[in-house]
Amino acid sequence: MRRPIFVLLLATVACGEDGLPTAAQTGPAAPAGGKPQVLRTGTMTVGLYRAGEAAFLVRNHHGAGETVTVAFGKSGDLPVAGDWDGNGVTTIGTWRPSDRSFRLRNENTPGEPAVTFAFGEEGDVPLAGDWDGNGAWTVGVFRPATLTFLLRNAPGGGAPEASVAFGETDDLPLAGDWDGNGTTTIGLFRPSTGSFLLRNPNTPGPPDVTVTFGETGDLPLAGDWDGNGSATVGVWRPADGTFRLRNANSAGPPDAVFAFGAAGDRPVAGNWDGK
Repeated sequence: MRRPIFVLLLATVACGEDGLPTAAQTGPAAPAGGKPQVLRTGTMTVGLYRAGEAAFLVRNHHGAGETVTVAFGKSGDLPVAGDWDGNGVTTIGTWRPSDRSFRLRNENTPGEPAVTFAFGEEGDVPLAGDWDGNGAWTVGVFRPATLTFLLRNAPGGGAPEASVAFGETDDLPLAGDWDGNGTTTIGLFRPSTGSFLLRNPNTPGPPDVTVTFGETGDLPLAGDWDGNGSATVGVWRPADGTFRLRNANSAGPPDAVFAFGAAGDRPVAGNWDGK
């Protein structure tokens, strides 16, 4: 079973469910003489993608309570999530392995994607992040066949702006702003050792941070769980349907543990309510 992860981007082309145009992108406006404004993600919470029902289930809190269910995609899609239009709210998306296409929606409601484009190859795992720190989140993939992250700085097809070799066979990819500098960078979860390996630049090299957390069978995710501006690690454990989240990228017990989800679900994270 493929493992996705986890996730500002401004998309302008509206497409039908079957179209694959390339979208244009415009980042957040820059102040005169300055760099673009980087927007904080706020506090992120968890969600799930239930592939059998082609639906996202998201929560605005850590723990039991109301769940928002949004039908989107089709069986076999893999989930992504990001603030695709830069309004401060994370919304849903999918990557479809059958035609290697991303489909991104600007609202957490059922409907057609706001933008659709092809990127990646069969066997890839989809990702999302603000790879260049300009305030706009875009997509990427991790290619297990070559142990390479391929990252796009615009929401459309084409060659990746960054190609980063990192990891070992059976590693599971994720991404986050580990050092709180406004740029999303790559990471891996290594099931064989129950450890996260995190890089602070999107370049090849050894991990800058290694965190022992989780166990074999867990699915990794990352988010700014406490709203302090930096992303930290978490796992969803299919064996008991529980999320386990850490507020620091260091070894230790989870700061939050709660049950949510069912066998076959895939975890996602986002600031679903923009707070």
